[in-house]
Amino acid sequence: MNYLIVDLEATCNIVNQQDEMETIEIGAVLCDETGDVIDTFDTFVKPIVNPILSDFCKELTTIRQEDVDNAPFFKAAMLSLLAWLGDKKYVFCSWGYYDKQQLLLDCARHGIVFPLGTKHYNLKNEYARLTGKGRHGISNTIKALGWEWEGQLHRGIDDAKNMARVFKLIAGSLNATQK
Repeated sequence: MNYLIVDLEATCNIVNQQDEMETIEIGAVLCDETGDVIDTFDTFVKPIVNPILSDFCKELTTIRQEDVDNAPFFKAAMLSLLAWLGDKKYVFCSWGYYDKQQLLLDCARHGIVFPLGTKHYNLKNEYARLTGKGRHGISNTIKALGWEWEGQLHRGIDDAKNMARVFKLIAGSLNATQK
């Protein structure tokens, strides 16, 4: 069993209305059942509802306007993700439910069927359940483990890679509970 760990970045402002937010980066890490990284994927996505990124969004994510201006639209980005996955079997994972909800919203907005299967692991909940530690954001979990953050916080690919580091700690226990 493989695990597809996904982190999204989305259009945002100081006050967010989720129904107005759109994915602007898809970061993904594919791990095997031991938590070892098999491969990574990253793409920017061109938004259509709010095509101009707010200053707040650019500051938070470090994603530049030209990154999204030159990016594929959501449907093409999802097709690239699926092509990258090929015929590999996986379970979709994210840190919390936000990423799944945002993907569902974007799929509906673009008229495509949600392509990542019906099973979803909320790694934040699984980590808390398996370790007995509280449910914290990924950056606070990394700090609590005494680790340094790797990469840029609030960048999809870097957030997904850091989630994969935490996933490696619980992969064996998670697999055992699924058998």
